[in-house]
Amino acid sequence: MKTKAIVYWVTTAFLVFVLLSGGAAELARWRENVEGLAHLGYPLYFVTIIGLWKALGAIALLVPRFPA
Repeated sequence: MKTKAIVYWVTTAFLVFVLLSGGAAELARWRENVEGLAHLGYPLYFVTIIGLWKALGAIALLVPRFPA
């Protein structure tokens, strides 16, 4: 059981790191992120929207169970 919990938290921490760093880069409008989304055909305002949702998603993964 302990090994399962460790694997869960290591995987979750990695996912949260990726989401937070990507969201922060998009909210900061790093050139690479803006160019990548523009290359895919998305409008520039989408960079802010996707960055915000990535950051909120990372936070939601770390918050212990919301009451239903």
